[in-house]
Amino acid sequence: TISIAVINELRKKYLAILNEEFILKFPDLRFKDGENSLLYHQAIKCLELFLDNEEKNIVSDGKYTILGVEKKMYHELKINHNNKNINVKIKGDIDRIDHTSKGIRIVDYKSGFLTSKDTKMKNFDAFSSKKYCLQLMLYAYLYHKNHNQTNLKSSIISLKNPKANFITLSINGSNTIDENILFEFEDYLTEFAIGLMDDHIEYKHNEKHKYCMIC
Repeated sequence: TISIAVINELRKKYLAILNEEFILKFPDLRFKDGENSLLYHQAIKCLELFLDNEEKNIVSDGKYTILGVEKKMYHELKINHNNKNINVKIKGDIDRIDHTSKGIRIVDYKSGFLTSKDTKMKNFDAFSSKKYCLQLMLYAYLYHKNHNQTNLKSSIISLKNPKANFITLSINGSNTIDENILFEFEDYLTEFAIGLMDDHIEYKHNEKHKYCMIC
């Protein structure tokens, strides 16, 4: 269980742990000077703000329990296509799963800078341009299928925007993923999978995007 006392203990330890990780990457201590030093001090600041947010959340909503970290989730979606029963395998690795006073909270860490705009959408049609929304919704769906749980919250912690706190998936103004949304998402996945199996669809490269420079 994560409490104020646990956060205070982390405040005493996080700098030593961070130094250990940087020394593993830079045994010659190059992170003490130059550009690497900027990254090092940015990491310190981000962690300080992250712990501040954790404390504020506990004061506001109470202690919470971490149910799992880096949890692999798996589900087989059963589809009937052209009179054939097909199992579509869906997988995901969830960074963190919490049990809070408000229910289950799914958390994904991002190293980049994100805001609430990245996790807001009106409906599932927005998935084509809202990749983080799709990821958060998929994680919630997988958790639901593995634990038969509804009324979930699925959020991002942006390590380069720690002031944002939890950036929660919002669908048409609601940040709670209830049973109806989960049923609708399963229908969306079914239609999407059937579309992939349509022999009449021609797949083309999006001219707005560059080709992979590694392949």
